[in-house]
Amino acid sequence: MYHYKIFPELRLIMVNLKEATFEEVMDFFHTASLDKEFSRDYQGVVDLRNANMNMRASEARRLARYIIDHQWSTARWALIASTPKDTALSSIYQQEVEAQHPLGYFSTVAAASAYLGLDLSALLD
Repeated sequence: MYHYKIFPELRLIMVNLKEATFEEVMDFFHTASLDKEFSRDYQGVVDLRNANMNMRASEARRLARYIIDHQWSTARWALIASTPKDTALSSIYQQEVEAQHPLGYFSTVAAASAYLGLDLSALLD
């Protein structure tokens, strides 16, 4: 399950993942791209702190391949991960997409905020 919100005034897409399967994340990519407020050049943040990442490394690579093939994003994104598995999957994903768009993974909202140059605390906490 996921929830996303687009903040055009901040040029930001915020995603909160709960049950993170390959299918759920693909559904988010598809649904968000059809949203009238979606823009490839908006920065984004994915909050994985409460996620149950039910995904394999090969699926993280497939998600990255989709992003690259469809040029889904060209902007900077931050992933906030709190478990070793989330961090490992974030690292795999980052290695695949880094040529397409900048992506960093962090353990705190403060670090993700610094990376994006936006105060995310009111949006995520």
